[in-house]
Amino acid sequence: MKDIFRVLPKKELIEEILLFLQFLGLHDKRIFTKKDILKDKFEEIVTWIEPYYIPCKAERFLHDITPNKQITILRHLLRVIGYDLLVQEKNIYGVKATTYQIYQKYIPMTTESSYLMEFE
Repeated sequence: MKDIFRVLPKKELIEEILLFLQFLGLHDKRIFTKKDILKDKFEEIVTWIEPYYIPCKAERFLHDITPNKQITILRHLLRVIGYDLLVQEKNIYGVKATTYQIYQKYIPMTTESSYLMEFE
């Protein structure tokens, strides 16, 4: 991800963006499609995240926003903090549609936490 961003966006900014896009946050398990992300709201977010992108990548991804670019940008942001989008093709009312769902790819382990498992 470092090859896309000058500086990695903070988790707080990404959560704020998700809330602005009417998600419930990182742990929102709702299934959505490209149509569920409002283009006018997303264009406002571009101004928030453009300073984080390398200029050539900003030109490529943040201009002429399409629904596909919205999903790509959302994936860029989520991957920075260990999340991603689960992609599935579904048949909704006889129409083939791609659905997405936010999920946590991995849980970052800290050296401060330790776990004890007991088996009987």
